[in-house]
Amino acid sequence: MSLPAGWPDETRVPAPTITIRFSYPQSISTAIVIIDLMSGSNVCLQAEGLQPGPGYALLGQYVAGSTVTLTGNNFEHNIGYPLCGTTSFTTDHLRFQLLARYPPASPGGSNVNTAVVTQDVAMGWTFSK
Repeated sequence: MSLPAGWPDETRVPAPTITIRFSYPQSISTAIVIIDLMSGSNVCLQAEGLQPGPGYALLGQYVAGSTVTLTGNNFEHNIGYPLCGTTSFTTDHLRFQLLARYPPASPGGSNVNTAVVTQDVAMGWTFSK
């Protein structure tokens, strides 16, 4: 997979295209899907609300037992994690997270995201300039 010419300053990586299908037994009023492409315990690239093209997306309301299929390629380096490589890196697994977003406990506070499902799948890609 190709890293953009401006990597690591340009953090968006439009590849690979991934499709995720899942169901969950409980309803979630505001659901978020996070896909991490990881090397060991480090998140190399992250997609929030898996979608094609730039931006972020909330899944929104999730109805218990329904099946959701998401496809996207909008991955970015999350600056909260160490950089996996300045010219190349290889991931070894994908982590799927289904999160429930709750409003802040007090006015002006931050939303609270709670993982309700986390699943790791062994698969990898090599990214390079």
